[in-house]
Amino acid sequence: MRIRVKVIVPIVVVMLIAFVSVSVITGLSARTTVSKLVVSHMNDVLTTIDKQLRLTERIEAITLEEMDKKNIGLAHSLSALIAADETNLTTENMTRLAEILGVDEVYVTDENGVIRWGNTPQFFGLDFHTTEQTEPFLEILEDPEAELAQVPTPRGADGAMFQYVGVSRLGSPGIVQVGIAISTLNKIQNSMSIQHVIDNIVIAQSGGALVLDENQTVIADSRKMLKGVNLSEEAWVKKIVAGGEMPFNFEYVKQPVRGQYQKSGDTIIVTYIPTEELNKYTTSLASIALFVGLLGAILLSAFLYVIITRGVLTPLEEASHAKSNFLSNMSHEMRTPMNAIIGMATIGKASEDPARKDYAFDKIDDASTHLLGIINDVLDMSKIEANKIELSLAEFNFGNLIEKVVEVSNYRVEEKNQMLTVRVGSEIPEVLLADDQRLSQVISNLLSNAVKFTPDGGEIILEAHTEKAQGEGLTLHVSVKDNGIGISEEQQKLLFSSFQQAEANTNRKFGGTGLGLAISKRIVELMGGRIWIKSVIGEGSTFAFEVPVRYLAEGEKPAELPENEAVGEVHDGKDDDFSGYCILLAEDIEINREIVKALLEPTNITIDCAENGEVAVRMYGENPSRYSLIFMDLQMPEMDGFEATKHIRAMDDPLAKQVPIIAMTANVFRSDIDSCLEVGMNDHLGKPLNMEAMLMKLHKYLA
Repeated sequence: MRIRVKVIVPIVVVMLIAFVSVSVITGLSARTTVSKLVVSHMNDVLTTIDKQLRLTERIEAITLEEMDKKNIGLAHSLSALIAADETNLTTENMTRLAEILGVDEVYVTDENGVIRWGNTPQFFGLDFHTTEQTEPFLEILEDPEAELAQVPTPRGADGAMFQYVGVSRLGSPGIVQVGIAISTLNKIQNSMSIQHVIDNIVIAQSGGALVLDENQTVIADSRKMLKGVNLSEEAWVKKIVAGGEMPFNFEYVKQPVRGQYQKSGDTIIVTYIPTEELNKYTTSLASIALFVGLLGAILLSAFLYVIITRGVLTPLEEASHAKSNFLSNMSHEMRTPMNAIIGMATIGKASEDPARKDYAFDKIDDASTHLLGIINDVLDMSKIEANKIELSLAEFNFGNLIEKVVEVSNYRVEEKNQMLTVRVGSEIPEVLLADDQRLSQVISNLLSNAVKFTPDGGEIILEAHTEKAQGEGLTLHVSVKDNGIGISEEQQKLLFSSFQQAEANTNRKFGGTGLGLAISKRIVELMGGRIWIKSVIGEGSTFAFEVPVRYLAEGEKPAELPENEAVGEVHDGKDDDFSGYCILLAEDIEINREIVKALLEPTNITIDCAENGEVAVRMYGENPSRYSLIFMDLQMPEMDGFEATKHIRAMDDPLAKQVPIIAMTANVFRSDIDSCLEVGMNDHLGKPLNMEAMLMKLHKYLA
């Protein structure tokens, strides 16, 4: 017994010491890992907020530059109108000119800088020398070529941005000043405010983020408890200003927290997590590790370590790596056409040669179309991830659908000197019932991939046929076969996953976002079908899918298919003179109104503009016989396009029931089109606007 005790006790003690040691080491390692992960997350949040701040500043700077040019131009126009006819220097005429130019306030001074004329008589006699706001404009008296656009500032109870600009009077000494309310800047600031960005930021369970301006006042707080508070006297803020070390400890509303910071110009970004919460995580992990070590021994600890590292951390790291690669690829894909657009715009502006300008415009058009396709893929993926994608059934001609898809890809096929063969089974009914838009999207994705990954001179075959399904309907089979690079079995497992491509260097070699096949898979499954691939490395690939579709029974008449759906129907450009016609354009964004007017200028059509739905209803109601057609935006202030259409259709005048109303909007999903038709609109035009499509609509409804 004593021998047993002498042998067993030391062994037990040694084992206990070993178990405890392993547990403590494991606990400390876990604490360190958790701390590193939390700090890494906090730093990632800092970087995200910093990027948003820089993006917001850049967009605001570009917007202000364009506004300055436009508003100074309005001031010059007013100066020219006064020089042409000085009888305009009355309050009544100045008020009328202000309305015509779209400005809120106009002032004209004498040679001494004293306001003598304008649309606001209560300021007559004000000397520009006497206020800090007007004094900078006095340099215009000394230099007639000078012009000044002040930085917009908030004004009024609603804090709307307001700007004053000034130029010299033409032919007479004095200053012409205009004041304009700038709602566009308000919209940009509201939509891109840093508070909006960090509203949903939560680190761990109760951590968050702060943003301090150059005066150390909190301009954004994810928990909204310190917003507007000046922290310049706080010791931890002073350390940050002086360039203190990280991480650091401070108090957030009397709660001890652990923080990280990053400077973005004069702005300071801070992320934090409550110290108690951080300690709770680390202490809990250490206790669990100790408990497991005492009860489970070294093998159990080792087993848990393997499970944790391989089962949890590795998948997370792989997912993070996949998304990082996706974001890197997406950045490249979006910056490439943006670089072409910006570069060609610069070349076009600088060139005096019309042919070179046309070349630049063509390249901008190509790059814009490519960028729009990328944006559409991302939006589709977002709707799919949120389970908000819906199918919309419609009757369509399958042959025309295939022709459209092929026509879009043909230029790339010809460019690579490939041979594209299309085989459509004769048994496919002329009219099918399904979501033709989504079906076309899937076929287009598969065909586009085949063209991309098939070498120059290669062969591609697009086939489609149908089989009778159980009950009513058919099963539609579509396949796209190529003799391209092929895909290994291991790589095939990744193809239909979000943010994935077959190989890491696929994007670098062939381009693309890696979303097309993932989107196609979700669409096919939503339609009740399946999609698959067969491929051999070096020999090519076959992508195929099948989905159930309905068809018209014998003797059943198809609903009238939309006009202009047939592929190959191209507007010939003849008889585009619409002199004598007047249309009403309801659009709240000024640049969009300018684009429509510029595109339709060669047609000689008259265009009246309304900046929102309420104005459009009033203008139409005052003179229904004037307007032959209405282009209606959907999202407008005061009254949107849906409500405006309902009001017009409800008018007593018979013309209001008949006037064609065409939605002109960036809402282009099938559900959006259906919503337009439900409220009484006749048709739909998607943004970005296509000149060809606009002319076809005009011919359709004004012929």
